[in-house]
Amino acid sequence: MGKEVLDTGDRYNGTKKGRIYRISGKDAAPPEWTQGLQLGGGASGQQGEKLADKKGIQYKQLNYSDVALGLKYFKTLGTEFDINSTPTLVLVNEATKKGKKLYGFAEINEENINKAIDKLSEK
Repeated sequence: MGKEVLDTGDRYNGTKKGRIYRISGKDAAPPEWTQGLQLGGGASGQQGEKLADKKGIQYKQLNYSDVALGLKYFKTLGTEFDINSTPTLVLVNEATKKGKKLYGFAEINEENINKAIDKLSEK
């Protein structure tokens, strides 16, 4: 891997933070949102275009610099909010630079998310 890829954190970097995978049994039904999709064996970009077209949305593939910047931002959030496990949801008000972390299935629910948004919206 090139140095720029290594520096973006797009791998484990010696931490427990990594990629998110959907793991299911061999005989598990595909997710509901994939029902009726015939994406074929094309490249991931082509599959993304087909999926977007079937869902009636615009597909725009990001360039590497946008992805690298996003990874850097998420790595910063992970450090700032001490994210070391999943599920974790961080809500940030960019204007006030205040944030709220919700951790675990017990905290991540509609009521708590709405409360956090309301609290972060206060001036």
